[in-house]
Order: sequence, then C-alpha cells, then structure tokens
Amino acid sequence: MDKMLTGKVAVITGSGQGIGKTCAETFLKNGAKVCLSDVVVDRLQATYEEFKLQYGAANVHQIPCDVTDKTQVEDLFKGTVDTFGAIDIVFNNAGVGIYKDWENVIQINQVCLSDVVVDRLQATYEEFKLQYGAANVHQIPCDVTDKTQVEGG
Repeated sequence: MDKMLTGKVAVITGSGQGIGKTCAETFLKNGAKVCLSDVVVDRLQATYEEFKLQYGAANVHQIPCDVTDKTQVEDLFKGTVDTFGAIDIVFNNAGVGIYKDWENVIQINQVCLSDVVVDRLQATYEEFKLQYGAANVHQIPCDVTDKTQVEGG
C-alpha cells in the first residue's frame, strides 16, 4: 500500500508527548521522516528512543528546542535539513496552558514561531527561485485568519 507521506520530511514541535507525539507517530506510519522537538529533553529522548526502535533511526531525529528562542528554532530547521535534506511540513504543536502566566501563554502559543516561520518561508522561497528558476516558483501572501484568503476568494 502506498503511504501518503512517503518521502516527506516533517518537523513537529512539542512532540515529546500527547498530541505532538501522536501526530509524529501518524506521520511516521504514513511514510514521513520526522524530526521530533520538545523543550523537555528527557521526554523528547524517551519518545525518540521508542520511535527509533519502531520506525528506524533513518526515519526519526530529535532536536531539543524552546520555541520562544528564535536561535533554537532556527537551529531546529537547520538541523532537520542537515539530517534529512529538506523540510516539507512544519507542525507547530508546542503550547502551554498555564493561565496564571498569560503573557507566557500568548508568547508560546501565538507569537513565538510566527517570526521564525515567516523568515524560513521567505528563505525557502529564495532558495527555490535559485533552484527551480524564478518563473517556476511563486509566493502568495496569505493571512490565515482571513477566511476569504485561505479559500482563495
């Protein structure tokens, strides 16, 4: 049976446990190579060891990352490309729910990756223009909070 993610490379933040871990396993089951990432290193290591045994070391990698630290996020992307050669999917699952520290919740859950992801997307666009030619690569700005833009309206 052909797996729908065969040959794709995914980075999944917050993948040491819970939803992120389950998503990583789903990606692996469907043929993707996955770079696991979590701020809690022992939890990340345990998940990595489990998946390495089940799916093979060639299909899973780990890079500890605090998504509030731009340098660590950039290192996560660079390390994934260095290991697997590309990134096809970024799944930002990192988040917290400690509402006593609402500023930290907003920083992690909404703000932290936006600047880094936008920078990485711009860099990828520039890399693709060089690799495939400017006439073959297009960049379409989209505000994902605007339903008409997402639906192409």
